[in-house]
Amino acid sequence: MGKGLYLFMSLQFILPFKILLAAQSPLPPPQLWCHDDERSALLEFKGSLVLRYPDFDTCFNSWRPEGEARNCCSWEGVECGGPHNHVIGLNLIQCGGDPYSSINSNSSIFRLVHLQKLNLNSFDLNYSSIPTSLGNLQSLRELTLSRCNLQGMIPPSISNLTKLVTLDLTFNSLRGPILPFISNLTHLVTLELAYNQFTGEILPSLGNLIRLTGLDLRLNQFTGEIPTQIASLTHLQRLGLSFNKLHGTIPASLSELQSLTYLFLRSNNLSGTVQLDMFSEMEHLEQLILSFNNFSLAIGPNGSDSLKNVQILGLAQCNLSEFPEFLEKLDNLFQLDLSYNNLSGQIPEWFLNTTLQTLAYLNLSRNSLTSFPRDLFYYNATYLQSLDLRFNKLQGSLPIPPKQIGYYLVSDNMLSGELSPLLCDWKYVSLLDLSKNNFTGELPQCLSSLSENLVMLTLHSNNFHGRIPLFGSNTSTCALEMIDLSNNQLQGPLPRSLSNCSELTFLNVGSNRIHDTFPSWLGSLSGLRVLILQSNKFHGGIEKPKRDPGFPKLQIIDLSYNNFQLSLPSLYFQSWRHMGVSSPERNYYLSGYNGPFGIFQGFEYSSYDFSMTIINKGVEMEYEKIFGYFKVVDLSSNNFTGEIPDSIASLDGLHLLNLSNNMLIGSVSPSMAALMQLESLDLSQNELLGDIPLQLTQLTFLAFFNVSYNNLSGPIPRGKQFDSFQSNSYLGNEGLCGDPLSRKCGSPPQPPPPNSAENDEGSDATFEIEWKAVAAGYAGSFIVAAAVGHKIITKQPGWFAQTFGLRQHRRRT
Repeated sequence: MGKGLYLFMSLQFILPFKILLAAQSPLPPPQLWCHDDERSALLEFKGSLVLRYPDFDTCFNSWRPEGEARNCCSWEGVECGGPHNHVIGLNLIQCGGDPYSSINSNSSIFRLVHLQKLNLNSFDLNYSSIPTSLGNLQSLRELTLSRCNLQGMIPPSISNLTKLVTLDLTFNSLRGPILPFISNLTHLVTLELAYNQFTGEILPSLGNLIRLTGLDLRLNQFTGEIPTQIASLTHLQRLGLSFNKLHGTIPASLSELQSLTYLFLRSNNLSGTVQLDMFSEMEHLEQLILSFNNFSLAIGPNGSDSLKNVQILGLAQCNLSEFPEFLEKLDNLFQLDLSYNNLSGQIPEWFLNTTLQTLAYLNLSRNSLTSFPRDLFYYNATYLQSLDLRFNKLQGSLPIPPKQIGYYLVSDNMLSGELSPLLCDWKYVSLLDLSKNNFTGELPQCLSSLSENLVMLTLHSNNFHGRIPLFGSNTSTCALEMIDLSNNQLQGPLPRSLSNCSELTFLNVGSNRIHDTFPSWLGSLSGLRVLILQSNKFHGGIEKPKRDPGFPKLQIIDLSYNNFQLSLPSLYFQSWRHMGVSSPERNYYLSGYNGPFGIFQGFEYSSYDFSMTIINKGVEMEYEKIFGYFKVVDLSSNNFTGEIPDSIASLDGLHLLNLSNNMLIGSVSPSMAALMQLESLDLSQNELLGDIPLQLTQLTFLAFFNVSYNNLSGPIPRGKQFDSFQSNSYLGNEGLCGDPLSRKCGSPPQPPPPNSAENDEGSDATFEIEWKAVAAGYAGSFIVAAAVGHKIITKQPGWFAQTFGLRQHRRRT
């Protein structure tokens, strides 16, 4: 009873006290709502967008005008703040859905006048210009419009953004000079204008931006000298001027930039002598790229002290004649590029015993090096991942790098002998290029076990024989994207296990002794773009496929100089859909894996370009790079019979078509006039009848045309491109008449020369190839441009016919 009364009295006291405390405690703040006008502006902006992938989960799904979701301060990518809770940040870099939209000065986004941060990185603005209304956002501190597909000039209204701390316009198509108003943005800490098309001189007034820590002007078209006023930017940590057209000397005043960690001057026209000691005061320098200019490097007594903290050093094309000894003392060196110099003889052992110990990436290509003191694997190169020894004079057996090697390029040397079985230990190798040497023997079958990581394999132009390893057979995955085994003596069939290499894009086994039928089973490789089987022993017909023919991305196929028979592959012409697409993109090359073998381009890695050799316009061309739009069908020098099918017109994106030296009959189909991108058409050395269709004069890109040695008749069409073709294009057709032939239409036919049939195969005089490049009369030819740095190999016709077994078929009567 006493305890109950005590409890009751306690509750009488405690409960009112707790209620009082609760009444005095602050409540959670109410959720702050965005302003109606700002929500309306954001929704209007959302309505102007097109999502390429609307079904994806994007941040815009949270942008809703109704219910609890109408509070724009809670929307993804939107930040509110300040005393009045305005929208101060818009970050759409990770919104998803791949949005795009044009933008102009009327865009609702410019009504968000309290914005302090605007990040539209990778937001496709559809080649818009930067709107002048951007200058209305005068509270902006961070502006990022990188990779936005912008063009035009920077508007002067940008000068209104006087609070800007970060300005990033990289990876666009902006052009014109950098106007002086940029120098008025004196609060800038980071100015990023790289990867555009800016021109003119670098403004000396940029020296007024004394708060700058980062200035990146790489990959533009700036001219003139490096202004000495840049030395005023004493807080500068990153300076990128690579890939421009700057000339003159490197100003000695740059030595005053003692805070620099990155200095990129690669690929300009800078000249004079660069004293390495000028960098001696830059104690924080970690990356120095001086490659590909016109200066010489002078190494003073303080050379090693100058660069003691350098991790990445690019000295390509710096007129070095020996390995700089200061490298021995750079304990932190991680990447080194000494390519394109005059280094010769044996690689010094001190370099291998010291410098090599810390390196992960080493480029010694395009020198005159002859050998190593000992096998590479002898040295303790425990970090080495990428080694480029291409274009030297290395002799002897293949230098064997350590097991962890990932990228090994040693093409264009004089190495010989059989491949060591030690290469089977390279479990991590992604790129292996041993092409253009004198290696012999069989390919190690263990190569197939490397295909789980191996992406690029280039072994062409050696003397390998035997069977092709069973790539794709021994691993759960096959990473191979590119295989080039051409110009060897390989035998046997193509391994069917290649069909397991689902990433394969490029396959070249040309100029071998492979004995097989057409590999229709490769049609299942949805990404295969280049298939070269020329100059082998492939045989049989390219018959109607039992299933979908496949090859949906194929754009280059070369089956020339084999023994294929029966009719042309009409159904395949219909299934090679990618050849029916005319690509407007002409600025990229077919290439493979981007990796650290292409180092020293600032922060960017270069790709490994595909290459090939084909007959184009009667000339053998080596394409060291292949434009991504280039489309080729070469079925020449086989035994195809029958007529040219009308389905060939579906290949209307084709640039080169060669059906020469077969046994085709019938007429030249007028449907070929649909091949509007065609630049080279070779139908010579067949048994075609009838006239040359007048419709072919519509092919305004046609630069090479050859119908010689057929049974064609009638007048030769004239006009446009046909006015540029010489008589060689029409030889051996007794029924043709008119210019450029001397036989006028209406004249009686000339008697054939005596014993012409007997001389068909024995005389070089009866076989003539037009070796001269034919200028395009009405339109430029893109194929020649596609062979960047190509090598043209001209051969005497008789030698060519003898070497490649070029045949002339006797005319059937």
